Amino acid sequence: MKKALIILTEGAEEMELVITADVLRRAQIDTTIAGLDNTMNPVKCSRNVMIVPDKYLSTINANEFDAFILPGGMQAANTFAKDEKIGKILKQFEQDKKVIAIICASPIALKHHGIGRN
Repeated sequence: MKKALIILTEGAEEMELVITADVLRRAQIDTTIAGLDNTMNPVKCSRNVMIVPDKYLSTINANEFDAFILPGGMQAANTFAKDEKIGKILKQFEQDKKVIAIICASPIALKHHGIGRN
C-alpha cells in the first residue's frame, strides 16, 4: 500500500490539510498527519480550527513514505522554510525521486531549501 505523509504545524491552512488527507484516505493511501512539533496537542490552524496530529514527525521514518505533502498557510509555509527537518526530508525525497506535493504558499519552503534546481 502506498503511504503519504502530511505535515501539520501552527498556521497551516486547515482545508488544504484535511481535504488532502480525506481524498488520499478514500483512495486507500495510508496517510499520516504528522505534527512538526514534538507534541500531540491540538495545533491551531490558519482559521483557528484545532487539529490533532496522528503522530509527531520526530517519531517517524520519512523514508517509509511514498509522498511528502506540505499544506499552505503563510505562517506554516514560513515555518516549513526555516525548519531543518523539513529541508532534510525534502532533499531526500527529491534525491529518491519520490512525490513532493506543495500547496498554496508552501513553495517558499522549496526555494529556501534549494529543491527543484536540478
